[in-house]
Amino acid sequence: MAGLCDTAPAAEAEAKARILKHVSTLSRGWPGDCLDDAQTVRLVNAGGTAPPLFWTFNSGGELPALAAQLPTSQPVVGMRSLNQIVPPDKRATTPALLDLATHYADTLLQRFGTGPCLVGGNCQAAEVAYHIAIRLLAAGAEVQAFVTLDAEWQLPLPVPVKLIFGRDSDRNPMRTLSDAQMKLRHDWWSAAFAGIELAETDGAHGQYFQPQNVPSLARQILSARQEAPLRGRAAAPGWTLRAETDGQIGLTLPPGALVERMDRLRIVPVLDGGGRQPPATTGYSGLIRAAGLVDDCVQFRLPRPPAARLLPALCLQGQGPLSWPVSSLALEGQETLGGG
Repeated sequence: MAGLCDTAPAAEAEAKARILKHVSTLSRGWPGDCLDDAQTVRLVNAGGTAPPLFWTFNSGGELPALAAQLPTSQPVVGMRSLNQIVPPDKRATTPALLDLATHYADTLLQRFGTGPCLVGGNCQAAEVAYHIAIRLLAAGAEVQAFVTLDAEWQLPLPVPVKLIFGRDSDRNPMRTLSDAQMKLRHDWWSAAFAGIELAETDGAHGQYFQPQNVPSLARQILSARQEAPLRGRAAAPGWTLRAETDGQIGLTLPPGALVERMDRLRIVPVLDGGGRQPPATTGYSGLIRAAGLVDDCVQFRLPRPPAARLLPALCLQGQGPLSWPVSSLALEGQETLGGG
């Protein structure tokens, strides 16, 4: 029996090596200095003195196109997403997502330490960038901002977030949503992040790295840099969660709390309460608004799925999560759960 158990770490290591090999093959020929033995992380403008830009791309031509529009003083690290490696409907829940992000973050910390940096990614690559960002934050890195391109980010982060969309993109909520819908989105973003900025860049989806559009993108990315990088915040006020016998759960929240219920969730990749170890859990599938901003300490009754996990993200308007990394709760066969 012990022998069977011993095979699990070996299988996990083999799976991680296989993903890194896929990424290395698809990023072969990318410009810059290779920072890792797996040859998946590339540094352009290595002699630059500005805080580095850590950007996750989806294809080979994107890094050189962006780097050509950056000053030589701006180091840029290019990493690849799981595009063409994992099917789109499985990327959010595959262990490969966390394996890849952990490898990237470890490489970045080894090369750059915990100094100021800018983290981001375009489209589906933004999900990998998010996992990189939370690992850098957990290690004490000064993340100046998290930046996405054509990715409408929803998960809480205690740093300023800049959402960039193409002026001609069908994914641009500023062009496709009503004023009322945009207000709801903005209310969520301003509560979940330490700051929120929406911006437009030249082009439509899939065209941003073309010669006529990439100068605009480079300017928007670099302008997201904040002069006062943020670190982890103080502990949040307490909350309690209790499983009810009638198929519901009862949640008590303090003032200023914001909570999302996540059905069929392995878990949003948060870190443990100590803030040092990355999670062993994987991604999420679907967000359903369960409660908005809370003015007073109140209780909610939420439907309880057969097997689900809940991420209580305690946030304040314009500050993001009060405690980072936030804690997570599992609703699987336990009657009483609590934390703070």
